[in-house]
Amino acid sequence: MGSPPNAVGPVSDGIMDPLSTLAHDATQNPSALLEGLKKALANPYDKKTCPNGVINLGTAESHLMADVLLEKLNSPDIRQVTPAMLRYGTMYGSHQLRQAVANLINKHFRPVKAITPENITAHAGCGAAINNIAQALTNPGEGVLVPTPYYGGFDFDLRMYAQAKIVPVNTFSASHFMVTVPELEEAYQAAVSEGITVRVLLLTNPSNPSGRTQPADDVRAALEWAKSKKLQAVVDEIYALSTFSDDPVPFTSAYALANLPDPQNTHLLYGMSKDFCINGVRMGFVISYNKELLESLHMFAIFTCIHLWRRIVESSRNSTRRLRPS
Repeated sequence: MGSPPNAVGPVSDGIMDPLSTLAHDATQNPSALLEGLKKALANPYDKKTCPNGVINLGTAESHLMADVLLEKLNSPDIRQVTPAMLRYGTMYGSHQLRQAVANLINKHFRPVKAITPENITAHAGCGAAINNIAQALTNPGEGVLVPTPYYGGFDFDLRMYAQAKIVPVNTFSASHFMVTVPELEEAYQAAVSEGITVRVLLLTNPSNPSGRTQPADDVRAALEWAKSKKLQAVVDEIYALSTFSDDPVPFTSAYALANLPDPQNTHLLYGMSKDFCINGVRMGFVISYNKELLESLHMFAIFTCIHLWRRIVESSRNSTRRLRPS
């Protein structure tokens, strides 16, 4: 006997499954990164108390700045809670928070067209930002081109709610995993031949996991190619201020490119986890010139909102000279 028209899940032995298809997909296809982190947290290595514990090499956290961060985060300026913080606020980030982020982006990313608070939405971490922008730009089953090797969390971030399909773009160690137009075209055509509608190109610059920065001309070429295919381009720049000092290729934000190929359809991602070493303070941002996209993200952000952390950004904005010279 099949499921009745209004059944939530499949029927087994006359009992309707209480879980949705989405819930089953989440439990049957867990994130490998989250599973690894769960094991590491359950038995962390300690030289004295747990010498046989797990040494976690799979999570991008920096503990070297902990003393500096704790001093800053425990300072009276940041710890001050106001009455406004105890009430409902703008779900996609208060104006003050988005202004602080705009100031940071304008100072260190040097966009050709200045970023304002109206160009920014705030989310509970960069993973939530990726999830929300995927919901806004793709329909279930549609493709997102992602150059390899890529951050393992993309599998979960793009698939869990948006149900987008990752289309890997093969790159090679001989060229330091730099993305080229022929590689993008090959992956795109392969996806089309499989009946996949490709909607988005997702770049990461600087790269995770290689740490290499993509040359500005290569970023431009990729964005010009995306425009020719009428794709949305999303550039994850969460490691923008954490480049190697001896890297021969300086970081250039996509928004710092003169004559950006398709400004309305090119969007940035940023967050506080990496450059500011505060992974546990879930704070990520979508930055865009596309008003229609931003308005949709205002609604998605209702479920991923943040509110209390404005002063961290304001304080950190004045300290980024430690990370990147002016």
